[in-house]
Amino acid sequence: MSKYASAGWVIIVGALLLVASCESVESGSEPRSSGRNAKAGAAAGREARLSRDVLAACGLEEVWYTRLDEPIETVYLIDAGLFVVSPPEGSSDRRVLKMLSLRDGLSVWHETVDGPITDPPFAYRYPAGVQKSPELIFRIHDTVHCLDLQYGALLWKKTMPPPISTPVIADENHIFFGTDSSRILAVTKGQAVDDWVYLTRAKLSVAPVFNSGLVVFASHDGFVYGMTPENGWVNLRSWKTETFGPILADIAQYSRWVFAGSTDYKLYCIEGRDGRVYWSFAAEGPIEAPPVVFRYRTNQEYVYCIAKNNPLVSSRETRTLFAIPLPKASVVTRGTHDWRRENVLRVVTMGKDTLYVLNDPATTGERTISGLDVKTGREKLKIPVEGFNFLPTNHADAGRDASQRGRIYLISTSGSIQVIGEKP
Repeated sequence: MSKYASAGWVIIVGALLLVASCESVESGSEPRSSGRNAKAGAAAGREARLSRDVLAACGLEEVWYTRLDEPIETVYLIDAGLFVVSPPEGSSDRRVLKMLSLRDGLSVWHETVDGPITDPPFAYRYPAGVQKSPELIFRIHDTVHCLDLQYGALLWKKTMPPPISTPVIADENHIFFGTDSSRILAVTKGQAVDDWVYLTRAKLSVAPVFNSGLVVFASHDGFVYGMTPENGWVNLRSWKTETFGPILADIAQYSRWVFAGSTDYKLYCIEGRDGRVYWSFAAEGPIEAPPVVFRYRTNQEYVYCIAKNNPLVSSRETRTLFAIPLPKASVVTRGTHDWRRENVLRVVTMGKDTLYVLNDPATTGERTISGLDVKTGREKLKIPVEGFNFLPTNHADAGRDASQRGRIYLISTSGSIQVIGEKP
């Protein structure tokens, strides 16, 4: 055997050992106990912290780790921070909402709230020159709460007459939300009377977004609606675009586009200015998970969508991830995928050259995150994540935030939070 062939075998064996070490080493060789039950806490710590050896074998490192004094009921990761909600104690419905810094995991503030937070909060920062503090807006049932984003103090809360069925978002003057009664509403901040209402043909359940100066909603009637924030529907400015199935997953926005996955088996890329369909992608099954957009390199963006299997083809539920590059041509009607991968539950984040995805444990039989080559989809590594209950998508401002890009948030209901990332 030539010296070149021997070297090739060494490289192959080394790569196989790297993947095996990522998969086989048990997580949490660094137990940490605290809280009400030290023994139970130590066990939880073993389950909820990956060891340095496991991370190093995957080319990763621990960015920060913290163990909260109380368990975690829900957690929301947005660009403004990590927001953690504790479960209620005793017969009370009150909970504690904490904001943690994305940089180091330190607590920024905590505030008692009077019920469960079931939707992601929305952070709004006023334009330069407006002397108002940034705000955090969320709902508890049908009551909208507005907190000071910097300090956590309650600024106002108002109960809305209709049943709110979507997350709430806001601009400088209004809050916006949808209802089970098929209505889109805009309400002046701090008030409980709508400024305008628009009636769709079915209920709304997904989060609205802002794009191209409009507030954009999607409905179970299969339409995507672009409305003016000030006045709602305005002829020649507003638009509605039809898909051919209910829209059940949150929509996404990037640059001038809105991305909507429909149960009609298609992903739609819609021009935010006028509602024109720039292109659509046939995904071979209903899309019931939010599309995710990342900028890989300058002028190289990808949108990822996950489609369920066609129930007419297979009775076993599976999910397929499609990696779709954003076309550069001025006239495109159909999107195409660069690669696909079966049995993916969620996109976790994008690193320098790696896309991290959560594999579907119902079909793979294990709870793991795979690191995939961005361009080819080839699996490069696999991370065991048993013991972690929350693995939120880290959008990192669509990959444009270098400080957050590639960071993976691993969170346990026990209160442990480990953030890992790629080595420099």
